[in-house]
Amino acid sequence: MNPTIINDDILIIDDFLNEDELRMLKYGIYTEKHELQLNTKHKTTRFNRLYLYDKYRTDDQSLILTMIRAKMFSLETVKQMKKLGSFPFQTYNLFNWLEVQLTAYGEGGNYHWHIDNNDGRQMSYILPVQMTKEQMWSGGNLHVIAKGKDITIIPKNNRLIIFSAHLNHKVDSVTLKDKEDILSGRVVINGHVGVHASKETRKRR
Repeated sequence: MNPTIINDDILIIDDFLNEDELRMLKYGIYTEKHELQLNTKHKTTRFNRLYLYDKYRTDDQSLILTMIRAKMFSLETVKQMKKLGSFPFQTYNLFNWLEVQLTAYGEGGNYHWHIDNNDGRQMSYILPVQMTKEQMWSGGNLHVIAKGKDITIIPKNNRLIIFSAHLNHKVDSVTLKDKEDILSGRVVINGHVGVHASKETRKRR
């Protein structure tokens, strides 16, 4: 893991997964390719998504869920989170709830400005995964408004981006070289972490 602290509310961790973990995650994503559904909720937003906890009741039924939960709450990850001074990062070790989505941005894919701090969400995370040998898309940068500044973050392969859920953010439009394969675009594992009063530790929509 190679962490970079942007400010007290935004952390980047390059090389979040090791080579074996990344290879297994890619395999898990390939197996879910045909489960991706086009978003129809927002007219100004375009992406394909699978809510993993809509499909699976327990983590051990999904390679992606098993790996992401283990990695997000590992001792090393918690250690990196605690280096930041804001409340969500300082209390990260107390979080008992995880939401995991597989999202693919194809041609023209984007996500308009929004915030995520509802339904118990304390932090938002994005883990880009390059599914092709060479990057086949452009655009797709993440913008986060923090302390009055528009911070642009490039979604590099295997780069975990995690930030406080109250921050306004968006994803720039994506352009693809291969418009036929959704996995040749901007593919990410993303979601939220937080605290729920119940013992239920996963997000079910």
